[in-house]
Formats: sequence, structure tokens, C-alpha cells
Amino acid sequence: MLLLQLTFVVGIPAVLAKKARWQFVVSGALMIITGYIGQFYETAQNMNMYRIFFAISCIFFVHVYYVLYQVITA
Repeated sequence: MLLLQLTFVVGIPAVLAKKARWQFVVSGALMIITGYIGQFYETAQNMNMYRIFFAISCIFFVHVYYVLYQVITA
């Protein structure tokens, strides 16, 4: 969530900043939530659920980096 501060500092247009803020919040929260859910399956016998939630969390992580790249290059 600290990436929100970046949208205030870099001086990008307000429309892009607002869109980036929402994407940071939603993707960041979903990344954390799915990571925590996957953590419960870490010690379970069924490691497939752990791997699934790990992959979902990584997708949101990559999306956060993509939005960060867009903000920095703008």
C-alpha cells in the first residue's frame, strides 16, 4: 500500500493516478489475501491448494509491478 504515495509524488495526470491507485489497492489486497489463504495449506497434506494460491498471489504481484512500471514511465 506504500505504492500509493508514489502516485502523489510523480506528477502524473489525475486520471492515470486515480486508476493506478485503485489498481494498487485492489491488486495489493488480493495478493496479500490469497497469500494468507495459501499459507494455511502449507502444512496440509494437499500441497496442490498451496501451489494454486501461491500462483494466484504471484499473478497479483506481477500486476502490481506492471502498474508500477506504467506509473514510472508516465
